[in-house]
Parts: sequence; C-alpha cells; structure tokens
Amino acid sequence: MSRFRSSEMGNRRGCFCHVADISEAIEKLMATPRAAGQVFNLGGDEEVSINELAKMVISLANSSSRIEHISYEQAYGHRFEDMARRGT
Repeated sequence: MSRFRSSEMGNRRGCFCHVADISEAIEKLMATPRAAGQVFNLGGDEEVSINELAKMVISLANSSSRIEHISYEQAYGHRFEDMARRGT
C-alpha cells in the first residue's frame, strides 16, 4: 500500500487546475501582444483542501493508497516558512 503524504492536517485550501489548461492559456497569452506586461490569474476558482485533492487523486487512480499527515518540518525541513494564506 502506498502513502499520499500531506503536511499537517491537509486542511489548507487552494485552487488547482490541469497543467494542459495552463500551458494552453500561456501559449495564447504569449501570442497576444496586448497581454505583454499585464497580470493574469490562470488558476481555477474552485477551492479544495489538500485532503479533498488527495482523496480525489486516490479515487481517480483507483489506488489503495492512504493519506498520511506529516509535519511541515518533516516535509520541508526546519527552516521552511510558509504563509497561512496567499493574497487573492
């Protein structure tokens, strides 16, 4: 049985999307002269927790993996600093 590791309790929420969607958007922006120098949010707009995302990946992969919660220190080392919430 494999493990899907999630730091802390996996409650952090974020917006996720498929890399193919982002790469297509970047290609279109690169081909649009008016986009030069502008700022674009290419993420999704549906927030999910890391736990929800892990469960979705395990389900879609038809995996028997289990979620294991580990500390930020175990995942990133003792010098890692992270923001509780990024700006919107």
